[in-house]
Amino acid sequence: MSKDEVIEILTNFRGIRRWTAKYIAARGLKLPVIPKDDLGVRRTISMFYYNGRSVGESEVSSFEEAFGNYASVAIFYLLVAMRRGIKV
Repeated sequence: MSKDEVIEILTNFRGIRRWTAKYIAARGLKLPVIPKDDLGVRRTISMFYYNGRSVGESEVSSFEEAFGNYASVAIFYLLVAMRRGIKV
């Protein structure tokens, strides 16, 4: 199944919305998916790749495409780095 099909199936379950479905797809099913509307994800990509400039869905999509199958792993490590206060 494609990641979009997986997300659609998961969101059919009561109580599971897009963010949760994307998290399950990325962490549980190891699919290369990033929750593009997640504020933490946007801030992290902004900090590490856009010098703190506010980013939107298109920049997150570019990040996801650039990292391909490793996108969810890449954002995970960047989120950890940001949490630990690592600067670029």
